[in-house]
Amino acid sequence: MSFHLDQTAYTFFEVSPSASAYEIGEAYRRKVRRYPANRVWDTPMGSAAKTGLQEVERWYALISTPEARAAYDETLAGKSCREADGDVDRSDGDNSAHKDDVDKTKDSNSNDLDVNSSTIVAINDTINDTNNGDATRPTIQDLLVATGNPYLYGTLARTILGLSILWLGIFIIVYGTPSTWHVVRWPQVRAAYHRAVLAHHPDKPGGDASAMAQINRAYESLRDPYQRCLHERAQWLCAHLRRRSEAEADVVLPVTTADVTAGSLRTPPSGQVAVLASLHTLWQRAWNAIARLLERLAGC
Repeated sequence: MSFHLDQTAYTFFEVSPSASAYEIGEAYRRKVRRYPANRVWDTPMGSAAKTGLQEVERWYALISTPEARAAYDETLAGKSCREADGDVDRSDGDNSAHKDDVDKTKDSNSNDLDVNSSTIVAINDTINDTNNGDATRPTIQDLLVATGNPYLYGTLARTILGLSILWLGIFIIVYGTPSTWHVVRWPQVRAAYHRAVLAHHPDKPGGDASAMAQINRAYESLRDPYQRCLHERAQWLCAHLRRRSEAEADVVLPVTTADVTAGSLRTPPSGQVAVLASLHTLWQRAWNAIARLLERLAGC
């Protein structure tokens, strides 16, 4: 790989010589994105990407800092003056002299051949300092280049996918498949309450005052939509844990919490409601941890 004799660092990055440090930094990042860091360097495609990335680093080293850029601009200005005065022609000897200057520049930057985190971080710090804090936050691609970890993207994707599959399995175990869900509406709850009252009212023969009091407490709790939603979810959990038959589910599930069957009232055990709440809390904490991790990576 060699520099073109008629090419400068500004033409390589497609910016004007009067461009600001921020514009040069943006052009540098655009060039870097063409060579993803998740390539395997040992493959032919990965080797070509590494070579291209090294060329980008060599050109950028000439104008990466104010001091280096000033020296490079002075060299370009001196060359332009010599060409204007006729002191320099396009002979092979002059071309070889220019190539010697380029080779010296390559030798001075030989320590930058391998892309590492210190190089990228130092360059980004320089851009941020010269831009007076107007630089944008690094992207995920910049993070991958800076860390030098070619498998970071895949690891995050596999982690999120695995947690999603795990939660889907827990959801199916707890709630069942959508075909087994029963949406209970308020008229159904009220009708179940009236049936229970007719069966257990104390004024009727065989009525049970304690059962009637329990029915009234359950009915009052179901008047609150939030409480009714919690009871419905607990009922789904009970239906799975008890492994009810289809015939039994047809009688019980439409009534959900009231669960009036053959004149008796059963409410979901509090322990099963606690299990459901614990699973939901665990899932929320897992997603919050993932969100914080992604924010930290994006803010590096």
